[in-house]
Amino acid sequence: MALAQPIRSAKSFARLTKPQRAAYQRTLDALSGMRRGQSLTAAARDAGTTPRTVRRYAGATVKRSGSRYRLGRDRLYRPMRVLTNTGVETVGVSRREAKLVGRHWNAVKRWGVHQDSSELDKLRGAVVGGYELETDLDVIDELAARGELDFEDIYELAA
Repeated sequence: MALAQPIRSAKSFARLTKPQRAAYQRTLDALSGMRRGQSLTAAARDAGTTPRTVRRYAGATVKRSGSRYRLGRDRLYRPMRVLTNTGVETVGVSRREAKLVGRHWNAVKRWGVHQDSSELDKLRGAVVGGYELETDLDVIDELAARGELDFEDIYELAA
């Protein structure tokens, strides 16, 4: 499973096997733990992987600083399911865009459970990967009625 370069594009992601995609997801989870203040070792352990695997998939995102590792600029590819005004699309997003996509899915879920559109209203006109996020409540209701909204896994890593 030797991987020379971090995953920064759809092309390099497409070359991964299913087990490698699972390892890549665990790497992204470990990076999230590091952002919350965990060491590389602790974050990797909590994510179910090893520091070596994290370094392999993350590349320069994880930098050595003395005896510790810290996070550098994160330009890793994250394929995510995004609810757009053209339907659910798989879009490669940056870390910043991933936060916006997660916020949008939480707002959609909040609308579906509590009929509270306040968070969706704040996202009106937001664009991710060239796609405008869906904020029309009637459209969201229709997609939910057809069973097309799946909140379980917004990352499209098993594809």
